[in-house]
Amino acid sequence: VRSVLSGMFAEAQRYDAVITNPVTATRVPKRAKSEIRAMSFDEFMGMRAHAEERLKPLTREERLARANGDVRRMGGANRAQTPLDVIDFLIATGARASEVLGLCWEDVHLDGDVPFVRIHQQVIREKERGLVLAPTKERDVRLLALPGFAVEMLRRRQSLPGNAWGEVFTNVRNNLFDPSNVRKVWRDLFAGSEWAWVTQKTLRKT
Repeated sequence: VRSVLSGMFAEAQRYDAVITNPVTATRVPKRAKSEIRAMSFDEFMGMRAHAEERLKPLTREERLARANGDVRRMGGANRAQTPLDVIDFLIATGARASEVLGLCWEDVHLDGDVPFVRIHQQVIREKERGLVLAPTKERDVRLLALPGFAVEMLRRRQSLPGNAWGEVFTNVRNNLFDPSNVRKVWRDLFAGSEWAWVTQKTLRKT
């Protein structure tokens, strides 16, 4: 808002509608950062059970009822399991959500004595190019060991159709997953529940 008002008054100043730009004397108040707390094991399992129930694939009868009996409105895709897999990967590695979405199969190593992933890139949105793969926030490379449940999930995802980027986690159209869309899915998933306070950063802290 400050940027927009500053531009408006700068234009007004050029046309001598005002003497000075009053916005230059203002300061945006700093917002106090809310403390992110870690979840207990029971809290995480409860949250995950809620997500699993909400994402459970619908039967044909349930999909037909949701479409008010119109087969043409049923749609081809059922509820995607990707958000649940992202939750599992977040808790398994402590990686950022944007880094999870930037994970490619060439950076997944499941067959050694210690299965691991190589984290070095993330999905971001650039103004001119849209969604792209870019280096991580610190531009570092991290090798993270995987627990058994994450290995099982990744092996299951290996059987899914491939995509142009070799991405592990994609959207319903098998394209790059926009981090902002993941945040929206997350909010919808937990809205109105006892887990509404949980964010992706909560899992990173946990």
